[in-house]
Amino acid sequence: MLLKHYVKLYVPLKKQVACPYLVEINLKFIQRTIEYSLAVIKEHSVSPIIVAFGIHPTKPSVANDLVQSDPIPYAKEYPCKPWAKSFYILDPITINSHVYEQPLKPLVAVEHFLHKQKRTLLGMDSKERADETIQLLYTIAKQIFQNDTTLEERAIDVLLNVCEQTQKQFYKIKEALEIENLEELKKRTREYPEDGYMYLETCKTKYRRVSLPETPDLPEEAKKDGPSTSEYNEDFLPASNLSKTKPPGFTFIESFKSNQKKMNWNACINAGRAKGFFKSYKDTNSLKATMADIPAAMN
Repeated sequence: MLLKHYVKLYVPLKKQVACPYLVEINLKFIQRTIEYSLAVIKEHSVSPIIVAFGIHPTKPSVANDLVQSDPIPYAKEYPCKPWAKSFYILDPITINSHVYEQPLKPLVAVEHFLHKQKRTLLGMDSKERADETIQLLYTIAKQIFQNDTTLEERAIDVLLNVCEQTQKQFYKIKEALEIENLEELKKRTREYPEDGYMYLETCKTKYRRVSLPETPDLPEEAKKDGPSTSEYNEDFLPASNLSKTKPPGFTFIESFKSNQKKMNWNACINAGRAKGFFKSYKDTNSLKATMADIPAAMN
């Protein structure tokens, strides 16, 4: 959700505690800020302190009048007498030399969070994702906007999560290929693809039951940051081959079922786990839900 213009006024319960704070997230209309300040003075008889967070760099018409702030080194000040006590401005330029500090100063983190405008924490760099203030801001944003999240945004979040989990599974397979012990190598390279297959089958079963829109187009940011289409112009797993191949776990289920008068799923999953199968399933219900999506294994 992109921020366009947002104003919040903080007023102390007792005037002697502190003066009101006027927080504005937009720098396009200094005139509006002056109007707000005068309204605060009229209502509370005290000059406000203004902190403005710019989503984009401050325009020259305002930036040319800014001076470096002594009390806040990552902000600049705008001349504001007599309609405000202080007017601090933070934007991508003022915090530029402070975004590499760890941990981030809280106000720097707020400005960076607003400027980046990433939909999820995954969109931030790894160091930014580890910052406690950034994490807190995403938690607060989620609580505020969770009821306003569109179906398309939910679908994108699901897609990103599935992609991330699948990437991790491919990385496990890559690491397994470095194992020198042949028996262990065979075991890992058999288990990891099977677990990945079962995970994706579980996702298919789960999200077919959820009312989600058609698969959305990737955001422009993803198109720019992602690999070129030439890197993936080959279908590494043709559908014709996949349809003829069953993972060992499903073959085990078919074999187990053929020897039973009545299918006992608890016994099946326990026997399968003893042979190294079904480690990715939480319980019998998740296994049955996946199997229900593969008719050939249920017959």
